[in-house]
Amino acid sequence: ESGSVRARRITIPEGFTRFDIAKRIQENFPQEPPVTEDQILLMMSDTTLIKEIAPEARNLEGFMYPNTYEFPLDATPQDVINKMVEQFKKTWRPEWQQRAAEMGRSPLEIVTLASLIETESPVDDERPIVSSVIHNRLARNMALGIDQTVVYVAKMQKRWDGTIHKSDIEADSPYNTRKYAGIPPGPISSVTA
Repeated sequence: ESGSVRARRITIPEGFTRFDIAKRIQENFPQEPPVTEDQILLMMSDTTLIKEIAPEARNLEGFMYPNTYEFPLDATPQDVINKMVEQFKKTWRPEWQQRAAEMGRSPLEIVTLASLIETESPVDDERPIVSSVIHNRLARNMALGIDQTVVYVAKMQKRWDGTIHKSDIEADSPYNTRKYAGIPPGPISSVTA
């Protein structure tokens, strides 16, 4: 029959967090019985898919590649997560692993830094400048002061309302780069190569 839907399409923009992705998957891949955002987030806690790249990762944040994907109608949230991680792995290059080692950084730290740079500046031309500022602050052991990490903490704590509040800036989390120096424990968004 013509005009019938044969596939589901889902678009995950760069800069989406795993919380944004879980919500988007939950909205676009209804299941019976229904799967909640929290259940999808739990699926994203299984790091076996990326153990060869980042064995110390706590979840799949940063390793689900932003893109537009098509799936069969019977696809599950886990199918979506798996495909996004597969796509990340296709873009990850062995020389990046080597470059990370040369810099004294783990691949997880490199992906984390990429997520900080991408969320801090959506403009490609500005990213080298943002990267330079971040690396200079790391060299001086200064707090990175990236607002998007404060947003990420608010999303983790399920209290993000679209506005950064004083309580967000003061939130006690290792992801809060306004409060703590160094690289956060993991990425704060999806990243492109």
